[in-house]
Amino acid sequence: MRGSSLTGRVRERQVVDGLLAGMADGGSGALIIRGGPGIGKTALLEHARDTAQDVRLLWANGVESEAELPFAGLHQLLQPVMHRLKELPRTQAAALRGAMGLGPATGDRFLVGLAVLTLLAGSGPVLCLIDDAQWLDRSSADALIFASRRLTVRGVVLLFAARDDWPALAGLDELPLTGLDPAAAEALLRERAPGLTPQLRERIMSEALGNPLALIEFAKTAGVADPQGFGARGLGGSQGLSARQGSGAPQAPLPVTRKLHETFHRQVDALPEAVQRLLLLAAADDTGDLELVLRAAELADGQAEAEQALESAETAGLIRIDGGLLAFRHPLVRSAVYQGAPFTRRCAAHRALADVLLTYGESADRRVWHLALAATRSDDAIGAALEGVAHRAGGRTGYATAAAAYERAAHLTADRRQRGLRFSYAAEAAVQSGQLGQARDLARRAEPLTHDPARLAGLARVRAAVEFELGFPSDAGEVLVKSAESIERTDPERAALMLAHSIRTFSFSGDAGRAHDAAERLSHIDVPPGSGLTPLVRAMRAMADLLAGRGGVGTPIHELIAAAHH
Repeated sequence: MRGSSLTGRVRERQVVDGLLAGMADGGSGALIIRGGPGIGKTALLEHARDTAQDVRLLWANGVESEAELPFAGLHQLLQPVMHRLKELPRTQAAALRGAMGLGPATGDRFLVGLAVLTLLAGSGPVLCLIDDAQWLDRSSADALIFASRRLTVRGVVLLFAARDDWPALAGLDELPLTGLDPAAAEALLRERAPGLTPQLRERIMSEALGNPLALIEFAKTAGVADPQGFGARGLGGSQGLSARQGSGAPQAPLPVTRKLHETFHRQVDALPEAVQRLLLLAAADDTGDLELVLRAAELADGQAEAEQALESAETAGLIRIDGGLLAFRHPLVRSAVYQGAPFTRRCAAHRALADVLLTYGESADRRVWHLALAATRSDDAIGAALEGVAHRAGGRTGYATAAAAYERAAHLTADRRQRGLRFSYAAEAAVQSGQLGQARDLARRAEPLTHDPARLAGLARVRAAVEFELGFPSDAGEVLVKSAESIERTDPERAALMLAHSIRTFSFSGDAGRAHDAAERLSHIDVPPGSGLTPLVRAMRAMADLLAGRGGVGTPIHELIAAAHH
């Protein structure tokens, strides 16, 4: 047995490994691994493939487009061992040849199933892996199930991977797969996407609900191939990634890759328009408030049709209702519904939700968010309201929500100066929330729109904070020094503060020369006596001397400690 890197699934691996170990001792068995899309069924089959040694491997994939072709799956699975047909009893060989199109069809399903069992027994030890069994053609499925129930032969194991809607089969053991536990989900993200920020990792875990494929796909669309993790803005659009439920900011579903989107959206596309509209409303609103979604649906379709659409969506297995809460059966369904809808329909959904929320007095901030997401052009009124949302979120230390709100407000602002100001507020909030890539991008957007020296200095501090957190303290210090130079005459107090911080920053890289130059420049700035900066200035100049090996400056240690807390 070789080791496996499959994250989590300790119990499930033990079950599969037990079957494989039994096969090595001459045992046989069959197992259905059952679960929803992306839950890890294929990964467990691959674990079996990579773990088993000294066995013949046969693999087949059910294909939806071939579900009506008799024996298509069986042909795929048995093709590597069809040369052994001559070893089968004559009637069995004739039946299997007919099923495979190699001779006249006999139509005897019993003999076909018996031939499959005999062929596998004569090819052992053999491990048969059947993925997407729910899409096997009926003839192939019947033959394989027939063989699975009669495994009295030695050294044959069949592992089926099937979705939950594949009918239960009497006499066959099943292994249900559910979401990974939080520890395993976090381990998977750390392994596959080490560049994720803690906030983004938490958001992805919350959305994916332990589904391994969802975890991986959401991380892909976050742009984590960037080693510095700057793809965070790819998730959640203008809302930002770390907005929390209850903060007033609805969280749009995380985007999914095209392949995954198509997998889930085929079922949605086949539904009536009213059902699709209701699903989109549910996807646009992340509270699960059934009454809110229904009332919004009634605006377009009326009460009776909205209730019928709800029933149809539940019957289709896309949503589930629990009391007054509506939830998608799978987080990726919500993403596929939202991301697959045209932009104008998404806007209409947010607008309908905002109209209904007008009567929800406690959801004023949430209504503003929906209005902002429904806007297709500049809107100063919504922008101003969203700035208020951002201000309130920042007051509650909800910096990620504040950054997202300021950014969206900037996009809705026509005036260049005001737009630049809101981008700069967003950049500062993004730094406080730990979204470094977003902060740097927002600062770059704000700078061409900003002419106020004090505001430009604030943006420089944002860029410096990003460089410092990314492990480039010298670059951060240079940003602070250059910005301080530009405002020495107009704002000496702010310039002194930035130079003092540059010295502290240079100390982390041990750059004594740059720290000394910054201290020299700092010594020529007249700091107003009442500013309270004198202890910090003295302490940072002393730090520069210490870095340069000149330690006899006599600065009291309590001033250095006080400066560190400034």
